Amino acid sequence: MRDDLEQWLRGSMDTVRLSGAAKQRLTDDILKQAARQGKDEHKMKKRRFKKVLLLGLAAALVIGAMSVGAAYLVNRARTLEAELHMTDEQRQRAQESELSSLPDAQRTADEVTSATGNGVTVTAEQAIVDNYYAMLSFRVDGYSPEDGKEPAFGGCAVRVSGDSEAVTAWSAGFYDGVVVENGRAARYDDGSPLEYGADGGLLFRYVSEDGSLHYHIDVSAQEPLIGKTLEVFLQDIGTAWKAEFYPEIKGAWALKWTVRGSDEIRTVYPEQPLGDTGAVLTEANISPISLRAVCRLSDEMSDALKNAIDDDEVIPRLLGVRMKDGTLYPYLYKGPGAGGSPGENLYETRFAVDRILEPQDIDAFLFLKSYPKGEETLSADNLYIVPLDG
Repeated sequence: MRDDLEQWLRGSMDTVRLSGAAKQRLTDDILKQAARQGKDEHKMKKRRFKKVLLLGLAAALVIGAMSVGAAYLVNRARTLEAELHMTDEQRQRAQESELSSLPDAQRTADEVTSATGNGVTVTAEQAIVDNYYAMLSFRVDGYSPEDGKEPAFGGCAVRVSGDSEAVTAWSAGFYDGVVVENGRAARYDDGSPLEYGADGGLLFRYVSEDGSLHYHIDVSAQEPLIGKTLEVFLQDIGTAWKAEFYPEIKGAWALKWTVRGSDEIRTVYPEQPLGDTGAVLTEANISPISLRAVCRLSDEMSDALKNAIDDDEVIPRLLGVRMKDGTLYPYLYKGPGAGGSPGENLYETRFAVDRILEPQDIDAFLFLKSYPKGEETLSADNLYIVPLDG
């Protein structure tokens, strides 16, 4: 077990922007902590997945490294529910279906959902999970950064049931208290208007009123997550500035628990064209927290894709959905996300979304047709609106 963990950790260190000595310390500390407490993408048949970048949102997350650029009830606004725009009705349904769960409240004797090191306690407070995506929130007590500084862990690693290949992509960072609407920062999570510093930069609210921080990790997996053991390793805490990490408290925190979640998914086979591009939407999958689309490409598009530097040069990017009441949500990407070819003349896109969806209330997928000009937001004129029902 130790040899397997050590091999996986040393492989994951390639993504962490730290010195060789710091990577060595991270590996050793995580191994010690795990003992005490007792890569990038899923490869497809024809072409590897590529990351899908969020359109219009200036938020930076380092994949596989650190962030750059009854507490659950009290701190509900600081959990994933504010980030996902959850209503009270959605919250209740999510809990009933186990889409949303409280790891610390439901842990078994052999699970570790809270760890303390050098006065800092990290607690798994919420998990929102479908078959292939997990959105995780951790409460961090015992550390508070100086005003104006961004908190960060020096190292972070995630795996599923000891499988080094199970996690295909993930991103992580401390929650900053800002609610995003239509791809732009809209307000703070307590409803108050945004504030800006003397330099014009947006002021973030990393620290809760009770002094805690909240660390979010989003995970994509190639196999169903529900019922698997999730392992999270964190090391050192401090601040980040211009992609550099400045440690303040040394330590290692290792947590693991059995993943609960909902396998609810709506699958349709539209056979609808993406405008005049030559692509046809053949399959659409919608869960409350993720989207997946499979398109059949023309021979010309498939040939162009083989030589394209960026897939978006050939195949329009999946952006979001249209609801049956006509509401457009074109800025749904939360990530992680990926795209690639699962077979001849096929292209697949999938990603986690930034709000809880009602799958049966969606009647179309939205693909990027053109970028808006200047400060305009995406509208129907910029989109291929592809119906899900014939």
